[in-house]
Amino acid sequence: MVGIIHSVMFVICIKYSVCQANDTGGNVTQNNIHEVVTLTTTPSVFNESTLIIANEIEEVSNESDSNDTVTWELFISVLKSVSLDQLKQIKSNIKNYYNLGEKEIAKVNKAFNATDLEYEYLLQYKLKKMIEEKRFNESEDFLLDFMDLSNFLIEKILEYSLAKLKEGTWLARTNWHRQTLKEKIFRQQVKLGISLIEMQMCNALGLCKEREHYSDYIIEWLRILLNDGDAIIREVLTAVPVVLEKYSTSIKSNVMFRKNLLYASKTNASAQRDVLDFIDEVITNENVFKFIPNVLKKCAVLLIELLNEINDVYDLNDNNIEELETVSHMFMSWNGGATGIEDILDMIIIILLSPPRFILPCANKQRKLQLGLLNAGSLGTRHDEFIVAVEKHHVDLLAINETWLRVGQDARAPAVPGYRLRHVPRPSSVRSRGGGVGFYVRLGVSARVLPHPPSENVEQMWLCLTVSGKKIVIGTAYRPPWLNIDIFLDAVSSSLETFTWCDNVVLLVVSDRN
Repeated sequence: MVGIIHSVMFVICIKYSVCQANDTGGNVTQNNIHEVVTLTTTPSVFNESTLIIANEIEEVSNESDSNDTVTWELFISVLKSVSLDQLKQIKSNIKNYYNLGEKEIAKVNKAFNATDLEYEYLLQYKLKKMIEEKRFNESEDFLLDFMDLSNFLIEKILEYSLAKLKEGTWLARTNWHRQTLKEKIFRQQVKLGISLIEMQMCNALGLCKEREHYSDYIIEWLRILLNDGDAIIREVLTAVPVVLEKYSTSIKSNVMFRKNLLYASKTNASAQRDVLDFIDEVITNENVFKFIPNVLKKCAVLLIELLNEINDVYDLNDNNIEELETVSHMFMSWNGGATGIEDILDMIIIILLSPPRFILPCANKQRKLQLGLLNAGSLGTRHDEFIVAVEKHHVDLLAINETWLRVGQDARAPAVPGYRLRHVPRPSSVRSRGGGVGFYVRLGVSARVLPHPPSENVEQMWLCLTVSGKKIVIGTAYRPPWLNIDIFLDAVSSSLETFTWCDNVVLLVVSDRN
């Protein structure tokens, strides 16, 4: 096992915000909150552990006054959904990734049979106390603090659920970390669960914990993988030497190194998870040298030196943050397949091999967003000309009117290298040809599709992205020649009224005069 970690470590040891449109708008009053939160009598399923957790969370303080981006109803709905999903995932991970037998799995099912109810009860309990003590508000800081509280609940629920597993396999010592199995499960599943919840809240609502270094993204990727199945991890370890060979002129690795990687890709699933866990602990645990075996300490030192060098040389800025977030989204959406993981690893290496992008202290320049607009008159023809034109101008976002795409016709549009197509097809209720709006978005530009008030005859699409710390909404809308201009303007105005929380709004529009 130690030898496997030592081999795979060389993969790493190579030197060299969303904003979500409010569906409801406005602020939530305290009366609204009381309607959302109704605290009933404690269900019989809750035991002494539940009450202990309830007392502990009283010590967690949340202070902060208004938030124009995310309503409370939307926030609490998404938070509960992703947290309950992750609790289920934690239970599944424990049963599937720790070599448990049937008896141990049955004990897990019993110990974790009410964690979802415990979580919902305790969350409501704490929120009710906040309202009574007038500590509730809707600022972004408060929402982030409340998310921390929710994650603390999950941590305590996991701790007390595992405490019910008291003998046999659960107390056996594990490999490199030398913890009991129960301690290993707690350590791993707490960090995975909280990280995945924070990532999903960031992706869904733009409520993101600040990332200060490149290594923060590497931690994200490791935890996404550790939360995935054994087959996914095996595919990653198999793909790494293949991708490194493609960049052999820039990244040097010897024959023995590649053989060791191949060996790691063929070892058992538990050892492969330990490899990723080791890397994660070296990056995040400042006390790691107190418990790792001596044979692994050199690898740990090399890894820390490498990450320190990357963090020192590369400052995070709008450009590389978008690229790194794109990698995270690719990992989150990847469900297996050699082609997909090689694309992700390609992008990681290209980012690391790119010249460092320093932020000069004296510079006042803001990053410029390159926008374009085209009335395509059908994306189903003249693909070569279209691709040449896009590559020539190298825009970040290209708004398209008249895609002429219907539902299920994405394959008719040209595949432009370095771009992805986001579009709204013409509704099936409209029988005439034409219409359809969309954007070609350059890879590395993190753009989210925003909802808008429905309009029967006006086809429109809106994206949100962050540029130089500012939230920008960019939209495009198509007015067919037969549509009254006042109807068109009313529809667009209704959409614009829902984006008052953003710093700037840009509308790219062209009228069809055929």
